[in-house]
Amino acid sequence: MRPIALASLLFFCEACRCGGGGPDAGSGRAVEVTRGRTLISGAGSSEVPFELDETTVSALVRDDAGQRVVYPTVTGPGTARFDDLPFGDYALEISGYHIVTGEGRVDLGIVSLGRASVAVTDGGTVLQADVTGLKPWAPLGDVLQVTSENAGYVALNAQSHVAAQPDAGETSAQLELDWMRACGTLRLGLAPLPDPDAGDVVTFTQLSSERVPDAGALELRTLVRAAVSALPVSDHAVTRVSLTFAPPATTERIDLDYRQSAFAALKTQVHPAATSISSSVVVTVAPYTAMYGAYTAAPDLAVLRPQQTTGDVRLAFDTGNPFHPAWPKYVSANYLVQVQYPFPDGGTSTVSTALFAQDLLANTQGRPLEPRISPPRALKVDGADALTRALISRRPVIRWEPPAIGTPTSYGITLYRFSRIGSGPVIAVSEEAFYETTGTELQLPFGEVEVGAEVVFGVTAFDSPGTDVRKAPFKGAFPIGAATALTAMMQVDAI
Repeated sequence: MRPIALASLLFFCEACRCGGGGPDAGSGRAVEVTRGRTLISGAGSSEVPFELDETTVSALVRDDAGQRVVYPTVTGPGTARFDDLPFGDYALEISGYHIVTGEGRVDLGIVSLGRASVAVTDGGTVLQADVTGLKPWAPLGDVLQVTSENAGYVALNAQSHVAAQPDAGETSAQLELDWMRACGTLRLGLAPLPDPDAGDVVTFTQLSSERVPDAGALELRTLVRAAVSALPVSDHAVTRVSLTFAPPATTERIDLDYRQSAFAALKTQVHPAATSISSSVVVTVAPYTAMYGAYTAAPDLAVLRPQQTTGDVRLAFDTGNPFHPAWPKYVSANYLVQVQYPFPDGGTSTVSTALFAQDLLANTQGRPLEPRISPPRALKVDGADALTRALISRRPVIRWEPPAIGTPTSYGITLYRFSRIGSGPVIAVSEEAFYETTGTELQLPFGEVEVGAEVVFGVTAFDSPGTDVRKAPFKGAFPIGAATALTAMMQVDAI
């Protein structure tokens, strides 16, 4: 959920100081950080440390002398220690992500799918599949997914990475899949390669749109065919395989009560000019465990897309499930809105954001699926109403009030920068920075925004009661909700 963007160091306000200890920086403390990858496979979980150096992680601290950047001492594989940090909160930075925390030990590890010993490829690997048994193919609606959970490989839109899709109505085809480009679970930029000698199998699934009687303008995509193969995929080579698709032997009964109107009602809290552009509910299987939430890209069982974005949807349907019956299933509701911003000297561009809710299917089956949290309220930039365009300082202070719905566990602040491409009509939008804090105020450091820049701030409220971002920001849990409020476009002044 949390975006990672390139950013400069974080400066946090005195009002955000809510960590343990007093503000006296004269008596420092040691802070330990760890950075590893928890790998989930058929054998359970294993830990692989990341290589750290003194510049991988840094902390911005504030004491009587002002603010200063502190670098740690690497103490072992995947471990480092900051010495003599002042008590209170500090801003920890890694790979452009910033978390305001006051903890004495922070786990910066991540969770990934697959075994530690898997071979990987940097490209040039093709899977050539002779396929039979498909449901008659619909080129604009059908989806092909590929899952090799023990190897840690998942491709969610494999049909977009084949040399040529099947023709409309075809039930057989020869598909040439670019293994690397299709992969949604790259490990350090490389795609895992399944090996049957290591216990890997590959499951291919076809999701196809079904007619929904008496449901109005509604697209429902369900899992209709599957094929399983214990094939080795060879690096920098063409791997050939024959696949016979068939309806899965196991089906799941899904009962969704999507309170879409409750999401639509929050649209104006995102921004008064926000318009809805799409809405979906996705049912997904979580390979092996639900302990870490939606920790990996994972195969879908069904996708529901209402064509109108205001009315509620109550629907029960069947879908195939070729995966292990013990694997948890979860539901994600994603209500996407956008705001169109006029650029001062002509042209427009948009910022899109989602009202999001996610939980285990067992907790939502037949029960209302509605927002867990609403957007933060009463946003201000440099003390002024954030919905009114204004000149802002080079070290702007963003403040907000908690949302009306839900219990926020943290807030994410995103900086969007607008710029014209050359002298033409195209206005580009880039996400320049992302910070996370449990407070309700943030000040950007000098140099984060440039004089004359046109910027918009997004403040996202997260409701994730099973996650402690101050201790382990990258390890999630079910359930989670998120909702964002957007400011007006601001111009950075020279002051």
